[in-house]
Amino acid sequence: MRRIIEKHRTLAERSLPRFVLAVLVAGALLLGAPSAEAAGTPQQKCQSAKDKAAGKYAACRQNAEAKLATSGDTTKYGPAIAKCTTKFGNSWLKANENAAKALVSCLDAPLTGAQFQTVIDYHTDNITTALGGGGLIDYAAAVACGNGTINAGEQCDQGNLNGETCVLQGFGAGALACGSGCLFDTTGCFTLRFVDNSDGTITDNQTGLMWEKKADLDGLGVICASTVACPDPHDADNLYTFSFDNPLGPPGTAYTVFLAQLNTGFAGYVDWRLPTEEELQGIVDYADSTSPVVNASFDTGCTGSCTVTTCSCTTPSRHWSSSTTAINAGRAWVVDFSWGDVQYDSKDSDYSARAVRNLP
Repeated sequence: MRRIIEKHRTLAERSLPRFVLAVLVAGALLLGAPSAEAAGTPQQKCQSAKDKAAGKYAACRQNAEAKLATSGDTTKYGPAIAKCTTKFGNSWLKANENAAKALVSCLDAPLTGAQFQTVIDYHTDNITTALGGGGLIDYAAAVACGNGTINAGEQCDQGNLNGETCVLQGFGAGALACGSGCLFDTTGCFTLRFVDNSDGTITDNQTGLMWEKKADLDGLGVICASTVACPDPHDADNLYTFSFDNPLGPPGTAYTVFLAQLNTGFAGYVDWRLPTEEELQGIVDYADSTSPVVNASFDTGCTGSCTVTTCSCTTPSRHWSSSTTAINAGRAWVVDFSWGDVQYDSKDSDYSARAVRNLP
């Protein structure tokens, strides 16, 4: 009986190494010879490398926080964080370089390593604050649309437009806004800034102003002491005073004659006024070296006999604004469309006038 047991035990001892060897060989074949699919594409390798870099950076940051919590030694904390950042940056750069060598871009492009680092830092700071008794911040709410920071998948956030404008979006002018879902709202953008309304007015889509057009320019200035002297308020040659002979006195003919004529209902409106200095200067075209220096919409097909529905004129001279100078109440600002210069002069001077009104 003993011989039989010893015989079977001997056979088992002899067979065990072969079984183990077979298992080890099979395992080595499975682990040591990865398939082409397991090796991954260059883009997958980049993703994997960045996953590892992100994980190591997060761990490095958290370890630095842990050491600071127990030692309180801030002199070592700064260099430790800098070391984490350097390693992370180098790993991220290497992953991008390897992908570039394979003539591909990493799948996370155009996001940058700095953006990912910011997210990781947020998590680390959040956890560190909470572990110190400060409570956790709801991360999902913190990065949601409306926090003022442009996150992945967002074009903008609140007033943060990331430097974009209507012009950069392919429009002529206007006000770009951030709309629902943190996507650009281009409803305030438009193809043209100035639009001729064919009724003697021009709308400025950028400023929300409606301008009176001028016509019948022959270059012979007429002092408009009354409506009898100047029956057509749109005549570009008309000249008005801001105030009467006493510069500090009652309003001059720019108000009592010119605006009074328009506010009987020109183009259907009775709220015409003189523009401010800034508004008047806003129609100057400083890229135009030909006098009058004004946007082309205000200098089109002008002759001595055209009307505000057939032409648009600007005399190359001083035009009144409604803005009084701060240093002298007897003087007001004027814009000279000969070259777009802004000056000031006595309110009893005779100058051109162009009316404007605000759109609803």
